[in-house]
Amino acid sequence: MEKSEFDALFESEVANKAGFVKSGKSVYFKNEIHTIALMRLGGRMAAAGSISYLICCRHSFLRNADEIIPEKLEKDVFAYPIKIKPTEVKKGLFGLGIKYTPKNLNFDFEVFTYSNKSEVEVKQYLAKVSKAVDLIKEWFINQPPSKLAFQISTNGTNSWIEKLWIEDYENMAI
Repeated sequence: MEKSEFDALFESEVANKAGFVKSGKSVYFKNEIHTIALMRLGGRMAAAGSISYLICCRHSFLRNADEIIPEKLEKDVFAYPIKIKPTEVKKGLFGLGIKYTPKNLNFDFEVFTYSNKSEVEVKQYLAKVSKAVDLIKEWFINQPPSKLAFQISTNGTNSWIEKLWIEDYENMAI
């Protein structure tokens, strides 16, 4: 499969989701409290005939590395407390079971090679990605911000960005 064919399938199968906005090769949902993004990664994370993805979640009032609250999509993965590979999203008996794990600089991401896949195989993969984004969105918007704040305080490494986030949560009086 060629890149243009993959991009067209991504557009029809994932990017046109209700409530999501496209920004470059990524898609995101944002309201006053939540930002959920399917980030398409480039640079050293990209390879010919492949794409690299990561689902990221943040509360929209959190500051980023520039210490500002972004109005649109925050493109820096570093600024998202929750980072998860799309195919690792599994709904179990007790929900998604996602919790904050400090992965600020050393995070895993998903690589999917489309160049050697059929249209059917690519559509199956994109259906999984689309479902994962839906599950994460449903899960994240139903979590109180205080839960993530507590997890960052408890599971974090006291990094600079974590301290910034904790301060933002405290200022929001969650």
